[in-house]
Amino acid sequence: MDSQLPEEEFLDFKCPYCDALNSFPSSAAGLTRQCMNCIEAFIVPSHGEQIAKKVLLPIETEKFRLRRFEPEDWEALLEFQCEDEGEATSWLHQVSQVRFGEVRRPFELAIALRDSGKVIGSAGLMFTDPALNQMEISLSLNQTATPKGLAVEVLEAILDFCFQELNLHRVIAECNSNEIDTRRLYEQVGMRKEAEFVKQYFVNGEWLSTTWYAILEEEYFTETPAGDEKSS
Repeated sequence: MDSQLPEEEFLDFKCPYCDALNSFPSSAAGLTRQCMNCIEAFIVPSHGEQIAKKVLLPIETEKFRLRRFEPEDWEALLEFQCEDEGEATSWLHQVSQVRFGEVRRPFELAIALRDSGKVIGSAGLMFTDPALNQMEISLSLNQTATPKGLAVEVLEAILDFCFQELNLHRVIAECNSNEIDTRRLYEQVGMRKEAEFVKQYFVNGEWLSTTWYAILEEEYFTETPAGDEKSS
């Protein structure tokens, strides 16, 4: 007689956004999933909890705030990302249509200083798998307006969000191999070089290489860049 694996228990709970009933395997508890009705992303609750947890956005620290972009942010984009008003407003419209939890579509957050409200950059968060267990992150900064050391703090806050809030399995990032400062930045927050695609694409008469960085959940919770243990 063939042995059978025990059936996994399911968790039944309500969506915190639309109140619809959802049901997921108990192994999904604490992980990011999407409502089967409104498709908003939430954190699956533990056994006995009746309502899923909303994803904690915006991301707040003493120095900056990571929030959704607003229409009036187009002027700030001209300082570090866009060439003219038309390009900026078009980009803002496109990113406003992206729902958190969509796969392979960057969810863009404005990086705004807390003291002045000035937008000094954008942070992209993009799920790379349908199960919402892995994410690619990106960063674009106004170098002249970014306080020294803030880029590291922004990336650390994003990784905290990815692993402590979303309980992700893996986070990756990529950059041009010639961008030494960016590569150093990823290494400072504990990401390791995972791959390099040599002379991958042709731009302005030159073949350029791409370097990929990654960090796993167990790596994040084991060591900080300085070697100190993190607590979950």
